[in-house]
Amino acid sequence: MAACAAFCASFFPAGAACGQGSGEQGTVRKATVWFLDHSGFAVRTAKHFLVFDCRTDDPAPGGAKGLAAGVIDFSEIRDLQVVVFVSHGHGDHFNPALLRKWRKECPTAVFVMPKGLAGMSRGLAQDLGARLVEAESARIETVGGATFLPITATDDGLGYLVKVEGVALFHSGDHALWAKELTAAFEGEIGKVKEHGPVDIAFLALHSDHPNMDFVFRGAVWAADALKPAAVVPMHLFGKLGEGDKFAKIMKERNCHVPCVVPKARGQRFEFDSGVLRPAESGAEGKDWTAMLKAACKGDAAFLAQIQEAAGSAFPDPAFDEASWKEKRSVTEIPAGDSAQALSGPARFYVIDGGVFGIGSMPSTILTVGLREDGRACLIAVTIRRWEAAVHLAGFLKPVTSESEAVQAAALAARLIVYCKRCNLNVRVDPAKCSAAAGDAGGFVVSIPAEASSSKSRETAKVVFAKDGKLADVEFEPCRHR
Repeated sequence: MAACAAFCASFFPAGAACGQGSGEQGTVRKATVWFLDHSGFAVRTAKHFLVFDCRTDDPAPGGAKGLAAGVIDFSEIRDLQVVVFVSHGHGDHFNPALLRKWRKECPTAVFVMPKGLAGMSRGLAQDLGARLVEAESARIETVGGATFLPITATDDGLGYLVKVEGVALFHSGDHALWAKELTAAFEGEIGKVKEHGPVDIAFLALHSDHPNMDFVFRGAVWAADALKPAAVVPMHLFGKLGEGDKFAKIMKERNCHVPCVVPKARGQRFEFDSGVLRPAESGAEGKDWTAMLKAACKGDAAFLAQIQEAAGSAFPDPAFDEASWKEKRSVTEIPAGDSAQALSGPARFYVIDGGVFGIGSMPSTILTVGLREDGRACLIAVTIRRWEAAVHLAGFLKPVTSESEAVQAAALAARLIVYCKRCNLNVRVDPAKCSAAAGDAGGFVVSIPAEASSSKSRETAKVVFAKDGKLADVEFEPCRHR
């Protein structure tokens, strides 16, 4: 208890109220945050650079590197004290080869991980040597100028409450409400964080495909409401970053009014200043998108990274074939057509033919790019084998409130998403031949039969709108080429 009291006294100023931040008089409380990937984040202050659960340094799409692409490059962070935190040994949080590499590249780096973890990884403890710090739950330590309190995660390993230069960060690791029976353990550890609070930024674990997702989300909302940080950042979504927006909506529905800042793409940067965390300016406004698209046809491999950053939403883990990208290709503009009333604002759409991308292991030769007049962009990848799409179209469509609106929006979605190189067309849909019905969980389901499509060989398609009226899913069967 004496240690905890000393920690509280040194960690936060006397009288600081929960939710008001951890500022100390005379301390400049600023930080820059980068979303690296999955549960990985980097945080830079004036003198420190912290890394949490970074699992990869693979180049971003287009071969881009550096923090702006979600790849740590120590040449960008010279003269800073580096502290690397690892929450536990699961492969989506822990990469021993990467830690060995960083030890060589960064002589100031210190590595914090649960006691015994390094010893389980073929000589990692010996490789890290004196720069290894083995953390134990509830044991408070100060390393490299960063003071941290580990908590016991409900899955494996630890979560960390860290204070550095007046900024308090909570990275939950795999601490989440994975099942109802874990409620006491989950809330108890969050209670320890609250006891030593307040917290500025809370990185909270969710899941994109867990059998108890309702409990996971419910627990994260409870934690956000209990801690009342300046901002919550959802993580651990296995590339399905749209689930972060779903979480933000659930927070509001449950009257949790803590700001939720959702990462949209690997390498996205956020600025924390004066108790507020906000996305950094992307520089999207004022860009000549048409010129960028034409430049892409001439072999600008950096194009995809630029368009991703501007969109704020992109492919989770695309396989990018730079050689194929540099081959000759064409850019075709798609007019909005009769379904323009479904758009939430003026936009232009283009099809780029000839690039090679992948969603998981599925190849794609077509990229549809939507460009709003306000500079926002939308990326839609299409596979010509299975017509599976990574759809980021919701921001271009008005939320639908009726079956007729759902049909119009579905027709536009089909036109923008579905392109077959062999058919040489973007599918056109006749809304009069489509039907809409109420979805099982609210919202609408629009059926597009083959006779409603300009691609006569296509089976019935389905476009789903969620309860809030936003586009949720687009399903197309393969073209039946003979």
